[in-house]
Amino acid sequence: MRRRFYILLILLGSVLHVSAGLTSEEQTLRDSIFNVYHSMPADTMRVEYLKSMYQQNIRADWSIELADSALQAARVLGNGRLELMLCHEAFRYSQYRGDLQEMEWRLAVLKECCYRQKSYEYYFSAWEAVLDLQCSRGNIEYAILQAKQMKADAEELGYEKGICTSYIALGSAYGYSEQYAEGAEAYKEALKCPTISTREKLDTYWGLSGCYIGLKDEENAVIILNQEKEILEKLAGAKPTNYPLYRDRLLDNQLRFCQLYAKIKEIPKLKSHLLIAKKHYTENVFLPYYFQYHLSWADYYHLVQDWHACFPELDLVLERSKGMQPWYEQNVRKTKAQYLWDAGRQEDALEAYKEIVQIGDSLIQYFREQQTETVQSNYRIKKELMKQAENENKVRWLTFASAMVLFIIILVFTVRTLYFRSLLRKDEAETRAASELARKANHMKDIFKEYSR
Repeated sequence: MRRRFYILLILLGSVLHVSAGLTSEEQTLRDSIFNVYHSMPADTMRVEYLKSMYQQNIRADWSIELADSALQAARVLGNGRLELMLCHEAFRYSQYRGDLQEMEWRLAVLKECCYRQKSYEYYFSAWEAVLDLQCSRGNIEYAILQAKQMKADAEELGYEKGICTSYIALGSAYGYSEQYAEGAEAYKEALKCPTISTREKLDTYWGLSGCYIGLKDEENAVIILNQEKEILEKLAGAKPTNYPLYRDRLLDNQLRFCQLYAKIKEIPKLKSHLLIAKKHYTENVFLPYYFQYHLSWADYYHLVQDWHACFPELDLVLERSKGMQPWYEQNVRKTKAQYLWDAGRQEDALEAYKEIVQIGDSLIQYFREQQTETVQSNYRIKKELMKQAENENKVRWLTFASAMVLFIIILVFTVRTLYFRSLLRKDEAETRAASELARKANHMKDIFKEYSR
């Protein structure tokens, strides 16, 4: 009871914190949504309404209030399907914001719900997203261990799709650590899974091509990239409105070709794919594709030694990635230092390398602290979930014991009632027999008196 009280206080505090930062327009929109929600009957329709409003406003920080309120309403209604969907939607909120600690907490809540509902797809896909963010922040060894644990959990559940997801997560983690051969093997195992979906197949092709590019295996990389391209073009060309949905992925596919040809220094092919990528590129493109697009142009300018065009491309990437992806930013700094050296600017290159070493030491210390904090956080979450499970088991046993005691009382009362009824029937029968005997005796007495006269 005390734990629930604390959780309510935390949720209330977060709601007040979010609400305090709203503009007047946002406050009006939020209030109008809740007014409509409260005016609706307490059924699944109003939960669906709140979920829809949350999805439309997911970019706004206050939208989590809608998701949490809808989740609570779904639990009250006992609607498992909606509860599962809303647990996943709440996870997506933290995922979009890259809040790792919040993601892990939401993942624990989602896991409990998925295991209770015996529906695991949301849980394993969310777990993969957490591990991908762990990798991007440098916790690669931890992510590899967790991906292996994911596979073990999926096998224990007999959940084939989870096994496929675990291979994709493992391949991604190996790719981050530049263990390309191991990553390629994991991705190839994922492609063998009979339950692999089109989206998962695209993600696997993406990761596998990256491993082949890292290994400088041009032949296999081109085969995989062309297979990915074929699927993307088919999906994008299915309807005229589909192209905007797949523009970023088509751009990414071309940028992968660029990565390959930059590594093996095939300048004409690199230029050709850069020009195709330019057709798909927009300034509002997904941030990783923005980075890779400008890095690919920097690679091209480096190969043709156009230094005046090369370094501005790298500076664009460093400016946009500053403070967001520290490990990625560090790799870009290394690239810039190398290119400065190749351009004959040795002093600038040495200064850049000194800065890289200083930042690297800080990052290593930061990642160690983060990893320790992550492990401790996971331990606390698992401990709380175990306590919750134990409390639920205690409640179940208490309920069962109470029901059994009540059943025994009712049974004893029923038996005693039946016993007393049988005694009453017996007494009634004996009374009727005695009355009948007395009546017959009186009748004989009357007859005797008649004859006596």
